[in-house]
Amino acid sequence: MSGGKARKIANGLSLIRLGLAPVLLGLASFQLRHVYFWTLLFALSTDAADGYIARRWGQASSQGAQIDSRADLAIIVSVPLGVWLLFPELMRRHAGVVISLVGAHLLTHALGVLKWRRLTSYHTWGTKATAVLLA
Repeated sequence: MSGGKARKIANGLSLIRLGLAPVLLGLASFQLRHVYFWTLLFALSTDAADGYIARRWGQASSQGAQIDSRADLAIIVSVPLGVWLLFPELMRRHAGVVISLVGAHLLTHALGVLKWRRLTSYHTWGTKATAVLLA
């Protein structure tokens, strides 16, 4: 596979994930639990695949990292909202945990904005841990 093709595939996977965030919210609002679950699994798998493809073919880029970070943020924000739409009682019972995880994840992005005046395009252990726990 050529390097340019690998970059397009990796960035394309990130863009797909970005586009799936509102789709997940729509599925949740219509109570399509099974479709929501499989769509979320697909979205999470694109997160695992995009970085691997970019690194494997030496095509990691700052643009790709920014797209990936924005897609991650969109999923991190949409998942708790989607789960709340699907399982409101469950979310009420565990609101403290969910708010803590989402807050911790968003805090890392907020600190990046404060420090560099833009969304950061790096992945800290904190963002990785909160994303995995939230999923």
